[in-house]
This record gives sequence, structure tokens and C-alpha cells, in this order.
Amino acid sequence: MAQIYDIYSSGIKRKLNNYWAAWLPTTKYQLGDIGILNGNVFEKIGSLKELKIDYKTQDDTSSSPLELVSEAGVSFQFKVAGETNPAFESVPVAEAGVKIKLESAGAFTVLCPDSYEPSIDEPMALQKRIIEAYEKRVWESDWTVITRLITAPSATILISNSLNSDVELSASADLKAALAQLGKADLGLSLKSQRGDMFKMIGAREITPFFQVAKLKRRWFGDPKLRTRSVKISDKSSMAASTVAGEKQDLYLDILKDGE
Repeated sequence: MAQIYDIYSSGIKRKLNNYWAAWLPTTKYQLGDIGILNGNVFEKIGSLKELKIDYKTQDDTSSSPLELVSEAGVSFQFKVAGETNPAFESVPVAEAGVKIKLESAGAFTVLCPDSYEPSIDEPMALQKRIIEAYEKRVWESDWTVITRLITAPSATILISNSLNSDVELSASADLKAALAQLGKADLGLSLKSQRGDMFKMIGAREITPFFQVAKLKRRWFGDPKLRTRSVKISDKSSMAASTVAGEKQDLYLDILKDGE
């Protein structure tokens, strides 16, 4: 039977091409973190800073809500304060609430009212430095480096590890229709009941749930490029860097794509 982190990571990849899911979702990463991939799990072993490899970063100051729900098996029910709703067994009539059902193992929901996507800047320069580190046997061929992060000041994440799981949450105020708002840390969400086995983070603060990694690859034809993609619909741009002038190596640094 597939493990919950494999199901979750595979589900995220179907939603966000070429992004990896942090496991556990509470694990915090930074741009420039170095690691190896154990299946779908990124295992940090160091950082560019520790290897004294210089790099620059590009901040993202424009926030965007993030709502990710698995393809099937997730439903939401809301009630306002003072409403009698037979679907709610544990939230008092006087309180607002939400009931979230996860009907299959691996079903998930990731809700962030705000998210940002900082990335490594000047990829051409970073490519050169990592190739130099590899030639000096400071860098290993199976290492990957985080080149883009999704950061969230607050988030609510639920991942089911069993069939027919659900939670009932009460809130300090009536809930809005926008699902991403359920990730607010100041919403006053309180767990009233849980059925089934699940991983849950309710109003967690300052997390880095998703990221892209780059890895040294062999060039068979064409120019080497370092590319990163944004998950924001409004951001159609991508970073690309042509090979370093005079570079004789057949190595290049590129994001690790789904299926590689």
C-alpha cells in the first residue's frame, strides 16, 4: 500500500507541475538548501551557504491565495452562528463552523490566504558556480538545490490516511465562501471533533509547503538552461539562462521535472 506522503506528493504534482511537497508539511526550507531525493521526499543535507557558493535571491512581494484540493473525496459544509444544521454534531448552535470530509486515503486540502514565490536570481551565475564545485568534487551528481519556494504566512492543511475521515471546526466569526480563508491563523478555528486518521495543521504559521529543485544534468543537444516556473496564473514569465560563454562541460543545471 502506498504511503500517505507518496499519495500526497503525487497529488500535489498533478496540481503544480514540477513542484515537490515538503514532508512533513511543517518542515521549513530556504532557497539554496541542498538535498537528495528519496522517492518523493526531499532530505536536506546542507546549503549553498555552507559550501560557500554565492547566490542571489528574488523576493516576491505580491501575495496570492492558494487553494489546493485533491481531485476527489473532499467536501466542505459551512454553518453560521445561530444556525441549526443536522450535519454538525459537535459545533454548538451558537458558533460558526465548517465540516471538512476527506472520503479517501490520500485526499487532501491545502488552504493559504496568502502565498509568495521567492526564487534564486541570476541562474546563469549559479550554474557556473555549481559546475565549478562539481569539478572540484565539492558537489555530488545526485544533489539537488531548492531554486524556488512557495511560502505561506499561515495555512490549514489536512491529509487523510484512512477512508471517510472528517473534522468539525468552530470559528470565532462567520466563515466566508473563499476556501483559502480557512488558512488564516487569526480566524479562531478550533477542532471540535475528528473521525478517521489524518494529518492536520490548522492555522499553522510561516510554512514552506512546496518548492522546486534544480539538478546537474548532461547535455545531449541544444543549449543548457536553468528554468523555473511560477504557479501563479498571472505570472507567465520564466527564468532562463543560456550556457556560460566558453563553457566546455556538457553539464547544465535545470529544474527537476515530474517523471525524472
